[in-house]
Amino acid sequence: MNCDAYLANAQRIYIASNKQPDQCASRAIIHAAYYSIFHFVAGKLSLDVTGADAAKHSDLKRRLQNYVGPDSSLNEARRHFLTLQRARVDADYKLEKGMTINDVRLAIERALSIYQAAGITPTVA
Repeated sequence: MNCDAYLANAQRIYIASNKQPDQCASRAIIHAAYYSIFHFVAGKLSLDVTGADAAKHSDLKRRLQNYVGPDSSLNEARRHFLTLQRARVDADYKLEKGMTINDVRLAIERALSIYQAAGITPTVA
């Protein structure tokens, strides 16, 4: 599976909900958008992120924050990763916090901007 399949799935859920996802769908969309970028960035940085080791999220975050280089997709990811990560944590763990349509749109838009910087357009099947 390609990491952009996560984002394509998020887009499918969004479209299937007539762009008005309920809380469960909103959380799934935000989760998928984050993990799409998490795996994309891990691949770009040659990081092994297999397993459930939560420290690997912080390692990827640190490596990305310290990235200085010409890769426009990594530079775009550096701009949006923390916001996507916070949104994913809210979606996955803070059930008392309602996800808004704006939260959903921003997660999709930020993830798309990272792929677009890499010249990749995730397709919705």
